[in-house]
Amino acid sequence: ATWTSTDGDYLNTVFDPANTGNDSYREDRTGLAFEWPMSAFSTFTGRIGWVERRHDIFSERDMSGLALDLGYVWTPTAKLSFGLSAARNVNPYLDAFSTYLVDATLGFAPTWQATEKVSVRMSLDRVESTYRGGAVARPGGSRRDTANNVLLGADWLPKRNIALGTSFQHQRRSSNELLASYDATILSVNASIGF
Repeated sequence: ATWTSTDGDYLNTVFDPANTGNDSYREDRTGLAFEWPMSAFSTFTGRIGWVERRHDIFSERDMSGLALDLGYVWTPTAKLSFGLSAARNVNPYLDAFSTYLVDATLGFAPTWQATEKVSVRMSLDRVESTYRGGAVARPGGSRRDTANNVLLGADWLPKRNIALGTSFQHQRRSSNELLASYDATILSVNASIGF
């Protein structure tokens, strides 16, 4: 079980009662994590928690909600694994129309250990985001985003202390908020040396 408490202040900002911003707050997060080896080839993990934020002045910006993170990994062979995940995250998001953001995520991530030094990985994620709360009602209703992300990557360990990797990622987000939709393609290459 975990518990964290944070007292926050917005520094170097002007107090703005019109937008109910720049207010001090207290945020508490509690959680319980578990792991269940279902068999020699599969494991189920989880984290269940509660998030609560209270502001000193503007109570309309208070938020609370359930945080959830579930994962299942199946390893049918020594070189192949499949991961499934589902999560619900609650985080503050301060603008005129929203107090906090709720992300609901589903993911699938297979990995193949092609050789002793080369592995190939893939991930598919879908994230549905809802912007909630806020001091002012948003024209057209609450903002909602849907993002689909695909990643394909490979990692190579030529030496024990040298790691090389590359990945190709495509992201697509649709939204009922003007100018919030986008398509992005990302190619990355990384290297690390340990001493």
